[in-house]
Amino acid sequence: MSIRRFVKLMTLSLYLFLRTSIANSTGLSNDFLFYVHYFEFSKGYVFNVNQSAQYNKYFSQNSPLSLELKENKIDYVAHWYNDFGLEYIRKGNGSNGAMTWYTWDWAKNLGALDRHPLLGWYKGDDTNILNWQCYWLLKSGITAVNITGPIDISNWKEPSNKHYWKFQLFENTYYFKLLKYIPWVKYKGSIMNITANWNQMIGYFFSTYNNYYKVCYNNKYYPVMYVFEGEGLRNSFDNLRGSKRLKKFLISQANKPIIKGFGGICLFVRHPTSDKILSRKDLESNGVLYIPAGYSNMEGAKERRSRSYYELVNNMKMPNERAIVNVVTSHHSVSPHPSNWPQKGSTPILFELAIRRATDWVLSNPALPKIIQIYNVAEWAEGGPGLQPNFRDGFGYLNSLKNVVENFISEKEDHSIKAIPKLEP
Repeated sequence: MSIRRFVKLMTLSLYLFLRTSIANSTGLSNDFLFYVHYFEFSKGYVFNVNQSAQYNKYFSQNSPLSLELKENKIDYVAHWYNDFGLEYIRKGNGSNGAMTWYTWDWAKNLGALDRHPLLGWYKGDDTNILNWQCYWLLKSGITAVNITGPIDISNWKEPSNKHYWKFQLFENTYYFKLLKYIPWVKYKGSIMNITANWNQMIGYFFSTYNNYYKVCYNNKYYPVMYVFEGEGLRNSFDNLRGSKRLKKFLISQANKPIIKGFGGICLFVRHPTSDKILSRKDLESNGVLYIPAGYSNMEGAKERRSRSYYELVNNMKMPNERAIVNVVTSHHSVSPHPSNWPQKGSTPILFELAIRRATDWVLSNPALPKIIQIYNVAEWAEGGPGLQPNFRDGFGYLNSLKNVVENFISEKEDHSIKAIPKLEP
């Protein structure tokens, strides 16, 4: 054991001795508390998977420690999908999604340590669980979270409602208020329903929950919203025949924040309409920033040509025109999720390489917004391990991001794939 690790162990042992009262009140051993706090600041420690219930009890009953925030050179935005342990699913008894998503049986049966949250088989609408998740995101350097799925606040206070976990997040989660958020907006359905949803976001949400994420462009601020299907939005308004109605709608939505002193609205758009059909210049002159932004893709990598996560990282290709760079922590789906992504072999060290490449490119390219999106926070089934601790990697993915945020020196770094060992599955 190195002297440095020995000193760290002794320091934490003393700290945990002073926290004996917590162990007594929760029924947890000092050993367990040692694991929790030691591993948060280290790498490579293997947890006893049989202690899952203890971890879940601890995190459900205790709040995170205090946190000091620092300003980053780049804003890192994490996509947050939450579909596990929700009361909404339990109440539906199969009509609101498979019960296996509530019980975590899909993961228990799988037996994969990287799909086993350190939080245990948690309830996704538990505010203490959400608080720990936000705390860890902030500590790793995440600036904002992209809340997947358009929000509907009607009846969202009811535990059986689909959006209850978002109500818990916005209303009752302390550390979420220190994060910025990007809401999804509707892109399909009737024009009336889409308009109502956008009005709710701009008119009510942004004024009620003021920790919304905004970009600065030409000395003016633009609140950001996310459109999951740009062409789907055009189809809803113009039936894919031109973009006249869509353009009119976007400009009308931008006018609302303009009246309040903003520059307009900024849209991060997956599968955007081409500039030829929907002129970016025309939109920008009317207060709409329309910026291409991915979701679950490794920037520029051709998924069909990438058989593993290693190859995804190796095949990254960065944009030269204005766009939001996107990086994934993992990209391997497991049953019963239908995505069937085949790229096995994700590791924290490969993820760190991807983040370093993206960061280097964004900082050195004036055309790109100083923003990087990361998939995923906690999509355990579709993608795999993400920006939450798990039993195989511990806090590895979080620490990898933190390493880049705190120690990035572009001109002294080697970002080539040769700089790390080949870690094929």
